[in-house]
Amino acid sequence: MQDGKFHPHTEHKKGVRKSRDQKEKTEGVRLKRSDGSRIKKVQFKVWKYEDASPDLQEKIIERLRNIKSENQDDWFAQDDGILYDKDEKKDAKDIGLKYAHPENYDVDSNRGTDFIQFELEVEDKNKFQTYLGLTDTIMRKVGYSFENDTGNWGSNNTRLQFTDVNGSDISLAGGSAFVDEHYVEDEDTSEDERMFHKDDIPTFDEGLQILLAHDRFADLMDDSLRNLKSNYEYQFSDEALIEDAEANEWEFTEDGRIA
Repeated sequence: MQDGKFHPHTEHKKGVRKSRDQKEKTEGVRLKRSDGSRIKKVQFKVWKYEDASPDLQEKIIERLRNIKSENQDDWFAQDDGILYDKDEKKDAKDIGLKYAHPENYDVDSNRGTDFIQFELEVEDKNKFQTYLGLTDTIMRKVGYSFENDTGNWGSNNTRLQFTDVNGSDISLAGGSAFVDEHYVEDEDTSEDERMFHKDDIPTFDEGLQILLAHDRFADLMDDSLRNLKSNYEYQFSDEALIEDAEANEWEFTEDGRIA
């Protein structure tokens, strides 16, 4: 990522770099069978993108766009900057996570079901805890894991799942009121039967902080999905296709094909 803009990772073709004075047109040679047994040489003219006419440049761009569309190359997802908090201007390492590329995603859905999922690993617990805004006291009362949900109606972004001291999932569907909902016990429950010690139960304010941490991580995933979609759309832009052509030093025939 440079200046908030994503750029493709371009693969460079190995070969001999032509000298700068070979402008305008060069000639290529193809071997072609004439009668099934004999091979004859066919000469044809080729152009670098920057030396081609405007009409030919338009053909080249459309040809390259079609090639990318047919190949479905996923290089656009192999960017360490995909997981990025745009407000804090922090990437995975800055917030304590190991660099990771998306494992599953959909960025071209007409049903509005785009999603992004990572296999995440915490590299620095203190950094990640600070990013989430959780105190040591809260972290003694809850744990967390990264979950990737997939169902009949599609998949969702990676989510942060909090658990109680017994390892049971805490539902945040009721907002900060989950404290009362999750930890409530029957008034007739004896001291020996109680699942939680009072010191293991987050206070209402701590519950609110947990909810905010959950939502902050959800925002991070939303940002990451937008970054991925930006990369996906950029790969088909004229700018990206021209970069590909020039970086790989491709030459093109008069119909816009790579020679």
